[in-house]
Amino acid sequence: IHLNFYGINIEEKIKEIIKTKFPELKNYISYFPKLSNQKLLESIASKNVLLLFNYFYSTGTKIYEYMALKKCIIMCYSEEMPEDSSLIPYFNEKPEGISTNKQADLINETNSGIVVRDSKHLLEVLTELYQEFSQTGKIKCDSTNTESYSRKKQAEMFTKIINNK
Repeated sequence: IHLNFYGINIEEKIKEIIKTKFPELKNYISYFPKLSNQKLLESIASKNVLLLFNYFYSTGTKIYEYMALKKCIIMCYSEEMPEDSSLIPYFNEKPEGISTNKQADLINETNSGIVVRDSKHLLEVLTELYQEFSQTGKIKCDSTNTESYSRKKQAEMFTKIINNK
């Protein structure tokens, strides 16, 4: 298992956490600078699993790109919060009437990955995925209906809205 971080905004903070709390993982993590979207997608398209951190009140854009790649998404975490809330963008902004699990809802709706509850569940998920990869040489992703979230489909829907007004 190897973890790659691409263009993260808090690289130094992540490195410090790894150094102080999980030093045994240091050799299994790589950091890459920000890449153009095309180069990033080309790079991650060959990976087996894509990591997504819970964005809580927003879906962000990364989840849609991950879904388009048809790779298993692991979203961390739906229930456990990090000790340092500064690691979570917009965590303290709590708009009323909006789901706090927008990404989890989308992953479940499209069967595009695994919503990880907490660190204990993550260990179980990684163990299962490692076994699957060891036995089959890949990690399956049986996502469905992801096409309705593509840029093309969304642009078509937006065009229909504009033309109807």
